Amino acid sequence: MTTRSYSDYFAFPDINQRKPTWFQGIIFSPSFVLYPIVINKRSIGLIYGAHISPDHHLNQDQFDALKTLRNQAALAIKLSPTSTF
Repeated sequence: MTTRSYSDYFAFPDINQRKPTWFQGIIFSPSFVLYPIVINKRSIGLIYGAHISPDHHLNQDQFDALKTLRNQAALAIKLSPTSTF
């Protein structure tokens, strides 16, 4: 069994059909990622990363960095003294 990386999924020709409806036609990006910020099963934000040039694509290191950023943001919000989560 072969494990796919994030970037493998962007090789599918129907990637535009996988974009959320609100995203289609508003933002063109050949390579993008959306990571929701979820705390206690509530979505409170979103981390978005993309390349706008058709010649550039996000690589695994960039996906991992954005995921780490999302995780750190969620932790900081959750541990904030003024947090209601």
